[in-house]
Amino acid sequence: MQALKFEDETLRREIEAVLQNYTPSQLDRIYLTACPKYRDREKEIPGIYGYIHDAATSRLLAEVQLRLDRAAVESEKRLRFGRVDGHVSVLLSEKPLLSIEVKVGRVKLVQPAVYSFLTGIKTVVADLQMGEVYTIDTRTARIILKSLLRHLQVRGALKMRNCTIPGKDCYYCGESCRFRKDVKFNSNPLKLLTRIFRNMNAVVDKVVREIEREMGDGGVKEKD
Repeated sequence: MQALKFEDETLRREIEAVLQNYTPSQLDRIYLTACPKYRDREKEIPGIYGYIHDAATSRLLAEVQLRLDRAAVESEKRLRFGRVDGHVSVLLSEKPLLSIEVKVGRVKLVQPAVYSFLTGIKTVVADLQMGEVYTIDTRTARIILKSLLRHLQVRGALKMRNCTIPGKDCYYCGESCRFRKDVKFNSNPLKLLTRIFRNMNAVVDKVVREIEREMGDGGVKEKD
């Protein structure tokens, strides 16, 4: 137990040092790229994506709160190293229960792992596209973050060797090199709406069940 505590303190210091240079979402993008020269391409994200995410988040948090008697839901809670879409705490004591991250696109794991490890509470990732919920506890977060630190170390060593690893990342990379690909993606974000709101009730049920496990059955109302 003492060894694990020491290991966690070391990992915490290393992650907090990395967060001085990167946001949790930036670390997710780095974790998913092999090439050490990769950097994000400056691009304008259509406002409709943000609108869909915010609408889905509002719906989900409101539905979850409707089911809770002894717990309070907070929207977009700011943390020292970022912010979570939702935060659930015990109503009277304000004891933190868990955080909620809502995803309407690709699910990423570094961001919720950072939140879980540094706050010491679980982060529930609500994947509205697939209708699934993934719970990142501190044990899982530890595994993800150790892997992230190793990946950063390896990328740094490859960069020192001036290595390039071309592939799928070249479509999104802002680096000027011979492998860069300029491809325009024409997707209609409105196609997401049907799937997202069709999955809403199932995802709300799963989030509520996770809250039940954290606080006991007494604080949750059954659906009418």
